[in-house]
Amino acid sequence: LNVNNEIVPDFLTSIPDNYETMETLARFGNYIHTPSAVFRNCIDRFPFEFQHCPIGDYFLYLILAEQGKLKYLPQEMAVYRYGVGMFSGKSALNLALNNVKLFACLLSYFKEEKIKKIIFERYIEALAFLNGAIENQYKNHFISDHVFFRALKFFATNVRRPQIILKKVLFKFKF
Repeated sequence: LNVNNEIVPDFLTSIPDNYETMETLARFGNYIHTPSAVFRNCIDRFPFEFQHCPIGDYFLYLILAEQGKLKYLPQEMAVYRYGVGMFSGKSALNLALNNVKLFACLLSYFKEEKIKKIIFERYIEALAFLNGAIENQYKNHFISDHVFFRALKFFATNVRRPQIILKKVLFKFKF
């Protein structure tokens, strides 16, 4: 359901080829709609990492995929209200931080080398995205972008061309 209260086809999720394996789920992220998930009661105890994971459904599906293949049912079983979900209102920085926490929890839990490698690669991508989100949110607060340091860089770059420095100073202070 989009913001205009119109039901539109799912534009958020694409089901990958070979969707039923744990490797595919680890590589492509969560393509399972939470309200349509059905599974056997095969988990005796949740790992301690699960308690610290901010994105529990994806972690749960990966744990379940350890038990065997996944199955996709093409029937529409629920309506997703786009823009009002739990994560829709969060900032890019908060989403990036949650992804880093998610992959840290998954790295701690999984032992299989192939899955660990996929999760580690996604963890590195999540860290890079978090770094970009931090820079975007706080770029005006970093001291290197402060007007003093920009002026210092300008003077250092033009130290051999005093006429450019003089012109800039005269223009800036309107002498």
